[in-house]
Amino acid sequence: MFDYHDAGVEADIFEATKGSILGAIDCISEGDSTKRAAACMAMSETEKGKIVRMLPPRATPPNVTADWIVSYTVLGEVRTPGT
Repeated sequence: MFDYHDAGVEADIFEATKGSILGAIDCISEGDSTKRAAACMAMSETEKGKIVRMLPPRATPPNVTADWIVSYTVLGEVRTPGT
């Protein structure tokens, strides 16, 4: 288990996973959370990481593709906007 408050947690996660993380979900999507998630991922010039955010992407590292999703739930049930 990792505490995201810890300084250097990104390097700890990268080391513990032996650089095997290629994708992530950024549930915070504010401040430097996407940058921090990207730091945990194994990426190279030929293999880009993929992060899905809960809010529209802002600046991301060049070796990361960031998309976003909108998720609506009411009382634990998925709802489509307008229904």
